Amino acid sequence: MGPSVDCDVITTASAARTAADATNVRAFTGLFRFVDLKRDPPDPALSQAAHLNEYFHHLFVPWRREKGRLIVACAEPSASRMSHIRGAYREPVFFATAGRNALLDAVETQYREKLSHDAVYALADAEPSLSANRTLTRGQAQLFFLLGLAVVVAALLWPLVTLAMAAGCLAAAYLANILFRTMLVWLGAAEIFDAPPAPAPIADPDLPLYTILVPLYQEANVLASLVAALRALDYPRDKLDIKLVVEADDEETRAAIRMLDFDPSFHIVVVPPSNPRTKPKACNYALPFARGEFIVIFDAEDRPEPDQLRKAVARFRSGPKDVGCLQARLNFYNRNENWLTRGIMAQTPEAISTVPN
Repeated sequence: MGPSVDCDVITTASAARTAADATNVRAFTGLFRFVDLKRDPPDPALSQAAHLNEYFHHLFVPWRREKGRLIVACAEPSASRMSHIRGAYREPVFFATAGRNALLDAVETQYREKLSHDAVYALADAEPSLSANRTLTRGQAQLFFLLGLAVVVAALLWPLVTLAMAAGCLAAAYLANILFRTMLVWLGAAEIFDAPPAPAPIADPDLPLYTILVPLYQEANVLASLVAALRALDYPRDKLDIKLVVEADDEETRAAIRMLDFDPSFHIVVVPPSNPRTKPKACNYALPFARGEFIVIFDAEDRPEPDQLRKAVARFRSGPKDVGCLQARLNFYNRNENWLTRGIMAQTPEAISTVPN
């Protein structure tokens, strides 16, 4: 059996080519009709929230049901991707192509409320014991109340004794902190750290897709220089997945974004208003859109060295399998400006970094 496609657009020549014979995205792009998801958005009734990660990762979304046929919009179709999509449904699947960013935006629009909720409460819903959403349990609150009540009663009945005990407790806490820091300095000085040798560089065909998250808030004045630094990265453009994450009500930054021209490696993620208004929340919102094997987060003020991503991939690939994060060194442009900047840099050991930033 040949490929399941939109039969209205198959020519005699294209019908002779099966999906298994095509080995790249271009071979499929001309095979199916193109749909503009901004003008003709997907039918919400065909999608399921449980498949949200699948839509983002494999770049597809159920689009329409025409004449009893399920038509799936797919960006960057390939033989493996189409095979995966077919396996997700218990009926014949017909395909149409769509722009990648338009598809991501269409899915985001449809599930914006869920994405916003998960950005704030996903950890609290899945692992309440690991979340700071609830700072005190009921038992802890009752214990602190009783301790506070006991202190108040003691202060009223024995004020001098209570004051002496409070001073002793504070002194003991400060002493414990000093001893702890002294122990850290002693242990750190005793350990000799030898930076591992630089791993061999990885050839372009073997480099993985790399996602860059850049949370932005009121950063219009540095946006142009930031984008220039991202464009200067020494990494294949087709293997970059750059997310500029901007708040919906940050009109100044959004206006600055509209003034710039972006290549397809860039994707603008607009975060709907919700509390807390923090960069971690913004990154949580954008994380489902990430398609890369590796992820890096840059601030708007960062100017990464052009070869940083290559070094990071090489270090990950050459290191132990349980390494999940690399710590990069932060350099300051004005490190020699005054005693404060020199002091900050003096506290940043050169040896602890493996990937400079």
